[in-house]
Amino acid sequence: MIRKIDIYLFVSLLLLPNMLKSQIVIQDKVFTTTLDLVGSSWNNAVIRGCTFKNTILSDRIRIVNANNITIDSCTFYNIQGNGIWLHSSGTSDGTVIKNCNFDSIYGNGILSAEQHIHTQIINNQFNWIGLDTVSASQGAPHHGIYFCGNDFLISGNRIRNIYNNNGNCVSVRSNGIVRNNILSDATKNGISYFSDHPSVGPTLLIENNMVYNCQRGVAIADGGDSYVDTSIIRFNTLITNNFMNVSIGAGLSMVNEIYGNIFIRKDGSTIYIWANSPYDSSKNVVSNGAIGFIDFMNHDYHITNRSSAFSFATGLTHFPSYDFENHTRNLSRLDAGADQIEGISGYKSPDFDDIFLYPNPAETEINIILPSTEKVRIEITNSLGRIIRIENSSNHIDISNIPNGIYLVCIKQEQRTYYKKLIKTR
Repeated sequence: MIRKIDIYLFVSLLLLPNMLKSQIVIQDKVFTTTLDLVGSSWNNAVIRGCTFKNTILSDRIRIVNANNITIDSCTFYNIQGNGIWLHSSGTSDGTVIKNCNFDSIYGNGILSAEQHIHTQIINNQFNWIGLDTVSASQGAPHHGIYFCGNDFLISGNRIRNIYNNNGNCVSVRSNGIVRNNILSDATKNGISYFSDHPSVGPTLLIENNMVYNCQRGVAIADGGDSYVDTSIIRFNTLITNNFMNVSIGAGLSMVNEIYGNIFIRKDGSTIYIWANSPYDSSKNVVSNGAIGFIDFMNHDYHITNRSSAFSFATGLTHFPSYDFENHTRNLSRLDAGADQIEGISGYKSPDFDDIFLYPNPAETEINIILPSTEKVRIEITNSLGRIIRIENSSNHIDISNIPNGIYLVCIKQEQRTYYKKLIKTR
């Protein structure tokens, strides 16, 4: 006869190995020295809501021989080394770094050696990276994200102000995906691929990124080692001042596909793609100035339906399912660049230089500057075409209680009607 106690003991013995490998969770701690995540005891560890700050000549987090680590909602500030280093002395598989803030980092924001695979770097903020200029002067510049491992996903990050010479916002050395990032103000390129590491894989996919105030938007170059089979550069909005938007170096027998992008080059040159290796290109919008953006001067590169990018890519059969804000792309009316107009369509937005809506994006309230004190009616419409707010004043319009998303603001004054796309954020 089997007793209940025997069953309990048997089940307990089966579960004992997993019980002995309990998950490590570190939450809401402050670190001023390096946190080393070394060895299998750190498998599945979660580092959440922690602050790493004020270190001298050292990195904040180092990962060696540990898998499936999650680093979530942490702050890295004033680090005289790398923010996070997936170290060259070991391996990792499945690291996730998300929702973190990196500010005033002397080295790289995130650095990874070749043997770290399946890493996801998503929805992080990077500002003032590469403050150490000595390394750059010796030929080893720092980058926002410097990744050499295979099968990475770099998505939804905001990276700006890469300080040292030749610093890229994103610099990768292998196969993976770079998508949905907003990248600006680097001393070198927005996105760079350089084959100076032996890691190699099938495809490097670069899509739905917005890049501005960098030398080049995207640069693909041969560094002497094996390289990926294919690079695909599609549906990006790349705006440069006096360099080509995309460059492809010599000696690359890989397939290079470039399509559905917006290329703006402000210096008047018509060399938008510079290539010393073969490439295929189709349905890219090219210009030396604004093509119908919401606010070109202030870097709001959402397009309007008056833009030449509107419906320009229709007919392409390969495209991202979503745009850089995860709005569904429309096969029957496919917009070029990182932004796809969704929901709000069919309206015209006259250019009235004397009417201003700010801030945009906005979190709690908006203000509208009008040319006169005449009566005004302001309607805010959601993506379904439903009016959700009517105001008769242009000052301090409260939007704190409306959901995040994209709205149409209709401003009616006397004989004039003005439309503006509003982005509501948290």
